[in-house]
Amino acid sequence: MATTTTPEQDDSDWGKGYHELQSFVAAHGHARVPARHVTAAGFRLGAWVTRQRADHLGQQLGMPHAGKLEALSGWAWNKSDADWDAQYEKLSAYASEHEHAQPPIDYSTADGLALGRWVYDQRRNFSKQGLTDEQRTRLEEIEGWTWDVRQARWERGLEALIGYVTEHADSLVPIDHRAGAGYPLGSWVATQRRSYNQASLASDRLSRLEAIEGWTWGASSRPPPAPPGAM
Repeated sequence: MATTTTPEQDDSDWGKGYHELQSFVAAHGHARVPARHVTAAGFRLGAWVTRQRADHLGQQLGMPHAGKLEALSGWAWNKSDADWDAQYEKLSAYASEHEHAQPPIDYSTADGLALGRWVYDQRRNFSKQGLTDEQRTRLEEIEGWTWDVRQARWERGLEALIGYVTEHADSLVPIDHRAGAGYPLGSWVATQRRSYNQASLASDRLSRLEAIEGWTWGASSRPPPAPPGAM
């Protein structure tokens, strides 16, 4: 014999799921529950959240329930949008800490988000016109963001070189010298001179390097300092 669910029972079951979701939000700071997540009490919270989104899409979720979900931190009806927002927040934090928005492709955050791969995917999606206008605008608002990562890396090297010249009054950067945050400035400078000698350096880059006071193409990089006590 089939059983039926009364409105009171339904509210009770829904309330249980909502309570579990509240606990998840309190613990994690967001409502992005993995689809297969099961709570310590054995409640299939991921499946429950998926059901709420499906019911809302099918206009089967009452307004009181929908309102409670929307009041939770990080709740979104579209999981893809929620995941994108989470990665965006991580990239904003990364850019603030590192002063650029080009994490290595294999870089992951402390909580396991593959941020480097996500950034790569955003640039690829942009090239294929796969980003919304809002997503494109939000990425461009991040300090240090660029769609051309190769040019961004070159600009970073030029900025480090200018800082070095300002401090040392010459451009004879030791080959093993690293600037702020460990940037391999000596190697970058050697690459620019090698590209110039091979006639493969773009003219605009050539001009910008020559505009730096003390820059020279012919000078070799200063050798690394001798270790203490060396003759």
